[in-house]
Amino acid sequence: MVFVLNHHRSSISRQSQLLCTMALSFCWTKLRLSVSSFLVSLADSFSSLLACLAPTAKIPYKTLASTISEIRLITLLPGEPDSRICCEIKHASLNDAPQFEALSYEWGSRSNPRRISVHGHRISVTENLHAALNNLRYPRKSRTLWVDALCINQDNILERNDQVRLMARIYSTAHRVVAWVGTEAQGGDDAIALIEDIRDHFQLDLDHPVHFSPHGFRAIGFDPDTKNWSALLQLFQSTYFTRVWVIQELHFAGYVLDSKDQCLFGYGNHWIPRTWLTNAWLFLIYVANSRTEFIKDVGLYGRGDPSGLAEPARTLYLNNNSAMHRMFDILITAYKEGLGQPQVVSLPKAYMAFQSVPRLCFPELFQSDPPKSRAFAQLLRLTCNFNATDPRDKIYALLGMIGDDGKEFPVDYTRSLQEVWREAVSFSITKSRNLEILETNREYIDPHVPSWMTSWLSQLKDGASWSQRSLYRTSADLGAVPPRFSDDGKVLYVKGLTLGTVASCMIPSADVDGVENLELWFEIFRTCLFLYNRSFGPEHQQAFWRTLLMDQDQSIAGKPKLPASESQLLKAATLFNELPVPEYFEPDSQPNVRRDRFTMPFVHQIDDCLKNRCFFVTNDGCMGIGPSCTQKGDVVAVLLGGAHCFLLRPKDKQYQLVGNAYVHGMMQGQSILVDIDGEVVGAKEIRLC
Repeated sequence: MVFVLNHHRSSISRQSQLLCTMALSFCWTKLRLSVSSFLVSLADSFSSLLACLAPTAKIPYKTLASTISEIRLITLLPGEPDSRICCEIKHASLNDAPQFEALSYEWGSRSNPRRISVHGHRISVTENLHAALNNLRYPRKSRTLWVDALCINQDNILERNDQVRLMARIYSTAHRVVAWVGTEAQGGDDAIALIEDIRDHFQLDLDHPVHFSPHGFRAIGFDPDTKNWSALLQLFQSTYFTRVWVIQELHFAGYVLDSKDQCLFGYGNHWIPRTWLTNAWLFLIYVANSRTEFIKDVGLYGRGDPSGLAEPARTLYLNNNSAMHRMFDILITAYKEGLGQPQVVSLPKAYMAFQSVPRLCFPELFQSDPPKSRAFAQLLRLTCNFNATDPRDKIYALLGMIGDDGKEFPVDYTRSLQEVWREAVSFSITKSRNLEILETNREYIDPHVPSWMTSWLSQLKDGASWSQRSLYRTSADLGAVPPRFSDDGKVLYVKGLTLGTVASCMIPSADVDGVENLELWFEIFRTCLFLYNRSFGPEHQQAFWRTLLMDQDQSIAGKPKLPASESQLLKAATLFNELPVPEYFEPDSQPNVRRDRFTMPFVHQIDDCLKNRCFFVTNDGCMGIGPSCTQKGDVVAVLLGGAHCFLLRPKDKQYQLVGNAYVHGMMQGQSILVDIDGEVVGAKEIRLC
């Protein structure tokens, strides 16, 4: 019994020892693994710290074979989010149609560079590019991309020249363009959810405009009051949409109305098809076109109080001067000019990036025998307020969109901005035989550059009425003379007539939306009328109203014509209480509502013609609308090849170009007389300095 008991105790003791040994072994293994993991983590952190402190290297580029249209592509190696970004570089010929995706993005600030590894070399990139690559990287497989900052040797001017010429081919050859809008802002999830909600409720296109109303929204179960419209607008306020290169990159990404469009937009960790974003923009466009339907309180609205509007018009109104305006107006002007879409007044500017604008503005470019001569000046005018790190790119970025003509324009980053712009002026006038490239509206004439070199910093937005060049033939369809410059390249010689001087002018109307501030518009009209009556008396009021309308009849949406209709003049008289609202117009509405709605088309058109422009009267009795910087003493001129008149400012024995102008009674070639030798009577050489 004692033996058994002792034996049992001995067995328990051995089992306990075994269990203790196993437990100690397990704990030691765990501790060793933890220490090992800690040391590995510490080593990784230390390596990352060393990588950040170590000097960056330059990519050891090999020479590209330009004869076979060779480019570089990066292989973005797989990795988890926020781990070190590693990639490799290889060469490929565009002639072989390689498979890759092209990145469209904004370089962004260089103040906080990040490091990536390229073939083991620590390379510095901008924070925005680092974020784009981090969000593009797959966790388990590689991705082949073309990224300009990495695939072009930025220190090699000759290579930059060659690669910029290939830019159109690169983006059109890529099987997909991925557009990085930027890091997601607060409310980004709400913005994407709203884009998806709009997609689910509305399938929109440009050829079938939709008229929206709060009642119509309710009928389909779409409640705009519950949506975060500010989050959506914040997405569109990204500075990505202000880049001039975006226009070409997304143009060659494919036609957005094509159901096979592969272009993707990235916003933080969200990637959505371009068609969704386009649909959301169209929604905003049609809300803008239907804005009067969203007026809840005419009194508040007329005083500029946004609470008088229903959503989403209220949020759009509050964001009226935001950064996203830069691209939205482009489409409105361009589409109206190309296909006759009704004008949208005073709303964000950016739909151009999502749409293939050249197809809309210049459908003739895509026909079998395309006349491309006008496209260059039009694109320059439409994109003048876009940004580029290198200002020469504001010209180079457009060349791929004008077909074979663009290949004739030399891309050379060794030339100064003034030399490149002089080449652009000569190129445009020679190709088109018109002076559209000289048409400008600006706040001031930059004293540091020739006046014919339009200053992008002072360029102002014109209304769509100014794009209706085909309505006017000021120089009687006579083409511009071949461009010629002085030996030092600072003076441009043109030919034309000088016809009078500005005797008085009103201050520019600024960027005021007449519908939102009718009282201010009344004051502007009274100023115009005072200037007019002081010179001519009230009997010429009809000519006065025609001048303010640029004599355009826009009563049929998308089909402007000359002259202005009598119905617009009736609205003008009603606006100033000279005549009552016609009895047939909304007889059941309140009197002030009837008056505001009846006169609103007239106010919209005046707003469009006068925005950022000056009404003026000349010394010989002509009335006109000139650039914002118009001054007393400026000379009215008709230049051969010009659709509009021009204002010039005398300087010594030369002239500074002020900009283009509407002058009533001169817009159909009335000043042009041709003698039996085919010469314009009174025409002379005019030197623009």
